[in-house]
Amino acid sequence: MKKMLITATLVALLVAVFATTTFAVTERTCKNYPCNDNHRTNGLTERRGDGTPDKIYGKGRGDTLEAFKYKNDKDVLIGGQGGDHVEVNDGDTLDKASGGPGLHDLCMVDSRQEVGVGCNEVWVFN
Repeated sequence: MKKMLITATLVALLVAVFATTTFAVTERTCKNYPCNDNHRTNGLTERRGDGTPDKIYGKGRGDTLEAFKYKNDKDVLIGGQGGDHVEVNDGDTLDKASGGPGLHDLCMVDSRQEVGVGCNEVWVFN
């Protein structure tokens, strides 16, 4: 009985640890061009500075890709599998937002001309 209780407790602990790891969202600011995620659920943000172009690839499931803080740059954001949030509403119309092959991708843009392929829902900010 004691052995079974210890085993059940260990299994519950391992499930909790791996569930937390699996569903954790990694948020980071891109440092490279292009910027690639790690096939997990991520929040990737553009590099700092007006006039600094970015190309961000969300390869995981349900990523949030953001390039809305700095303007006067050409940002290209491409979602991956799953429902991505792709945000390029930075006050200029030089960018491109694509949802990728997943379903339920939301693209937030300054103009319809910034909408690429795979955007299942589009919000235009002007």
